[in-house]
Amino acid sequence: MQRSLIVGMGQIGSALKEILSKTYDWDNLAGFDRKGSFGDLEKSFDIMHVCFPYDNDFIEQVQIYQAKYKPKYTVIHSTVKVGTC
Repeated sequence: MQRSLIVGMGQIGSALKEILSKTYDWDNLAGFDRKGSFGDLEKSFDIMHVCFPYDNDFIEQVQIYQAKYKPKYTVIHSTVKVGTC
């Protein structure tokens, strides 16, 4: 089973956690935001779900998380301006 990381636990991230936790066991699901985290963030991840709001530093923030967690795939669940992805 693939391991997933949720970055940003607001409305979208918490809803995604609820949906994924029905299929994933807790060893394969982790997440965090400024308020806290859950799961093992030290393991490698296959998929990183980006669920934090767009701002001027959005691309750089995503690249930092990609470099740190090295996911195979990155899925953007945030509303972003045209040309971001």
